Amino acid sequence: MRHSRRIGHGTGGSTTGREEQREEQREEQREEQREEQREEQREEQREEQREEQREEQREEQREEQREEQREEQREEQREEQSSGCRWLLKLRRS
Repeated sequence: MRHSRRIGHGTGGSTTGREEQREEQREEQREEQREEQREEQREEQREEQREEQREEQREEQREEQREEQREEQREEQREEQSSGCRWLLKLRRS
């Protein structure tokens, strides 16, 4: 009996068991791949969101700097105009 088992006779039931095992392994691998893909997609989305936030912050900072520069220029112009007016008044008085 031992000899016939080694050759493969009398083991008909174990073939389907091995096939089921292989199918389970394949299904597990497919599930792992799907999970890895989902995780990669989530990570890509998180990275895109972080990049968008960084870009928005940079744009806000640039806008704030432009606004500050415009305000400084307006302030300088007002000072120049008022000092120019004072200078003209001094000329007229003298």
